[in-house]
Amino acid sequence: MALPEDTASIWGGNFENFGICYPFILDRRGVRLYLWDEFARQRAAGPPRYRVETLAGYEVAVSRGETCHLRINERFQAAARFDLTSLPADAVVTRAELRIYQEFYPLDLPYERGSYEQCNIIMVGQATEEWSGGLYRAGRAEGGRPFIRSRPARPDPGPIAAYGSRPDRVDLDVTRTVSEWVRGTQPNHGFTLTPDLARVRAIYSATDEGGFLCDLGIPRFELFITVVFPVD
Repeated sequence: MALPEDTASIWGGNFENFGICYPFILDRRGVRLYLWDEFARQRAAGPPRYRVETLAGYEVAVSRGETCHLRINERFQAAARFDLTSLPADAVVTRAELRIYQEFYPLDLPYERGSYEQCNIIMVGQATEEWSGGLYRAGRAEGGRPFIRSRPARPDPGPIAAYGSRPDRVDLDVTRTVSEWVRGTQPNHGFTLTPDLARVRAIYSATDEGGFLCDLGIPRFELFITVVFPVD
């Protein structure tokens, strides 16, 4: 079993007006989204073994005025990198399983969690660039940064749900990706958990009332690898 040597959580967001909006007299109301602040609070306050360390998912909120309305969307990417240098390049990876634990229980939700369709949006990728661990959001000490670029992990597990505490752990087959890292045919920049931006954008653009969130708060990742060593 391997534990991450580094993790990151990255924030991205945008907003737009809709309705009848006159220049300089927008009747929109201020909106502050909830999910990142609650994640940061629990990360700071939780016990070490169960303290949530990374966040993936997204949140949408709509503030309606008389004629001009404001729609806000925040998206969160998680990343984890594992040191595999102790495995020789000639080792044969017969099985690799990424375990993602969920121990995030938001309190006093301002609105409901999204539906299964809205929340089944997290894509598991293998990062294609170097990155540094930390929390990245504009206004924090680490500042902002774009999402880490990635391509699908292999075999591609498809989307997983950012659905709160259901289930408490997700097990993903990542054998081909880890095998390529060990053999050195692909650089090991770790895994990413990224909302499917096209689907999120479509759902966000269709949201006219209220709001919802889709959260995957992660206290830890584990990578279980089974290898066969060559016989001399």
